[in-house]
Formats: sequence, C-alpha cells, structure tokens
Amino acid sequence: MRPTLRLFTEDDPVGTQVPLATMTLGEFCRILGDANGTDRTWIQDFAQDEIQVPVDLYEVLHAYAAMRAAA
Repeated sequence: MRPTLRLFTEDDPVGTQVPLATMTLGEFCRILGDANGTDRTWIQDFAQDEIQVPVDLYEVLHAYAAMRAAA
C-alpha cells in the first residue's frame, strides 16, 4: 500500500473517522527509533496523540517504565 498524507484543518467536522493502517511493532519501533534518534521535528507533531495498544503490551511497557524509574 502506498503511504498517504492527510492534512487536517479546523474545518474538519469533529468525529471524522481517520483511516487506520496496520504494521508490525518491529517496523514501527525501527522507524520511530530512527526518527527519534535523528531528532526529526515531526515526532513532536504527534507527541500528544493517543494510540491504542493491546493490554498485554501496555502492561509490559508500564512494568518496564517502573523498573527504569527504580534503577
């Protein structure tokens, strides 16, 4: 599937359904890690966006964060 970019304006009606895409967590982490490591400014554009993750991944991430904070 060819990537597309959609521009959201303030004229967009509230509740507009945003199309979803599926990718592996490995691919997501690789791309995001590279973008974060090279300090890409677009990362900040999405910093406050909420994402949905499976409950088991959520629990693992929070446990990891707690371990890192305790270290």
